[in-house]
Amino acid sequence: MKKIYLGILTLIAVLFIGGCSTNEKADDETIVESVLQQQYKIDNFKINDTESKKMPKDKNASNGKTYDDVHLIKANFTYKDRIFDLDLLYNYEGGENYTILYSYTDLDKENSIDVPLESKK
Repeated sequence: MKKIYLGILTLIAVLFIGGCSTNEKADDETIVESVLQQQYKIDNFKINDTESKKMPKDKNASNGKTYDDVHLIKANFTYKDRIFDLDLLYNYEGGENYTILYSYTDLDKENSIDVPLESKK
């Protein structure tokens, strides 16, 4: 009986963890898509891969604003038959709200965002 109970708990845990990572992946791709369309003004691209990592809290070095839920996304995408990399650092603020702290792609180096952070000092 204990083995069945343990098996059920393990299955629930695996399904829960798997579901969370799928949602995070979808959110990452949504943010990447939004940045490419709004900041870099491109359409007709394909997101090939995204990798996300939770980062430590940080603070704006200019105005002291604290960022409590910082995430790093490394992605690559295809645009006009070429593959480009995209690095994003953002602070999740709840719901569909986030602030881009850093963005860089080799597609358009002039349109990058680089908020001064204390961690860069």
